[in-house]
Amino acid sequence: MNHKLKVKLNLEPRKTDELVEKIFELVKVEMVDLRRALYGTVNFCLNTRFSKFKITKLSWTSKTEEEKQQLFSKFLSARTTSVSELTSSDGKYTVHKDPKVAKKPNQRTRCRSTKTQSK
Repeated sequence: MNHKLKVKLNLEPRKTDELVEKIFELVKVEMVDLRRALYGTVNFCLNTRFSKFKITKLSWTSKTEEEKQQLFSKFLSARTTSVSELTSSDGKYTVHKDPKVAKKPNQRTRCRSTKTQSK
């Protein structure tokens, strides 16, 4: 995304309103690409977690614009649900999203105001 933004701006400083317009255009293009990923006509592919949203191109073209929007909004709302595991894009690695995983054994938090023991 950062590279696309730099290319769009030609690496020149811009006014804030111009910058916002360019970012809006980039986001719009990304949303179109996401929508195309549902019926498989773009370089993106759906993760196994979202494979239930995949639809054939013939079925997609036969739907009305309102039905297409409903399918896409269901897909977007599914992206925001919390999952306890994160899977890599190739599906080979899975990591638990538990914050306690990073703690050392027998480690506990203590209040900042608590003093350490004196000798």
